[in-house]
Amino acid sequence: MAWKNVQYENGKYKTSSGGGGGASSLTDLDDTNISSPSNGQVLKYNSTNSKWENANESGGGGTVTDVEVNGTSVVNQGVAQITVPDDLSDLSDVALSSLQDHQPLRYNATSQKWVNGADSYPPIIYSDTERVVGAWRDGKPLYQKTINFGALPDAAEKFVAHNISNLDKITKLFGITSNSSGGTFPLPFVNIETSPGYQIVLRATASDIVVRTGSDRTAFTNTFITLQYTKTTDTAGSGAWTTEGTPTHHYSTTEQVVGTWIDGKPVYEQSLTFNSPAYNWSKNDHNIANIKRIIESQVTLVNGSSKFTPYYHNAGDFVGAIVNEEGLYISSGQSIDEAIVTLRYTKTTD
Repeated sequence: MAWKNVQYENGKYKTSSGGGGGASSLTDLDDTNISSPSNGQVLKYNSTNSKWENANESGGGGTVTDVEVNGTSVVNQGVAQITVPDDLSDLSDVALSSLQDHQPLRYNATSQKWVNGADSYPPIIYSDTERVVGAWRDGKPLYQKTINFGALPDAAEKFVAHNISNLDKITKLFGITSNSSGGTFPLPFVNIETSPGYQIVLRATASDIVVRTGSDRTAFTNTFITLQYTKTTDTAGSGAWTTEGTPTHHYSTTEQVVGTWIDGKPVYEQSLTFNSPAYNWSKNDHNIANIKRIIESQVTLVNGSSKFTPYYHNAGDFVGAIVNEEGLYISSGQSIDEAIVTLRYTKTTD
């Protein structure tokens, strides 16, 4: 390349041919001041010397005064660094742990966080496999299992293994039976006014479900017995539900509102334990004030390893329990170690 009409002016060499110009790079321009450029730098205007100068993108060149992050103004901070969350767990007001299927998020006012937990409405599922359906009054998980018992016996006891390991307390024991013509009885089936031959009663041991009939009931071939129970290997609070605030299966020792009655009044529930209760129709006070109407009572009588329903008859040994607004009454030919009673009721004060 031939050089001609080259002139030196203001610290730069430039040609004058063609009417001026001739710059081949940014550093040749009069209004740039570029020194030791590095990768990623940008040009920023300096009004003091009226030059475009190279500088790092995040530093210098003015301040940020009109940006807020989480409600706080960012001043003289350069370019704000904002983290965009990818998951719920990245949020500061969410605390997730031990996630399980179908769990909802609920707000915890104490921690001021959204936390995962069990559904307030545990599903009522009658399954032949063991399922956790709630919590017992001591805070332990409450399990439920339905046993296919088969045909009922002929005026005798029949034992069927329930195959439940580490059984502690049976809190509920009930069933249903039917014959081929469609006749159906709820279990236990009790008619106190007639002979024991009309009774179909239940009990459970550490290993078996036991049904006793007072007459031939072998025509009833479709029998299913459902148990609710706790286990010796569990501890309080180790299950998915607690004894507080859940509408079903919470069995709390303190009085809870669990719904409304047909007249719109609140329905209360409370679980009580009577240790060595008086029997032979003696009264055991439940000490619940202002009961107007008991709308549901659930009783399990415990004697050693046998867990009886409220009514049981075995070879002349009748065990029965009645709950009314005044107390628990038991009739038995033997002493009872423990009576577990859950009441649902309305009050006169509502």
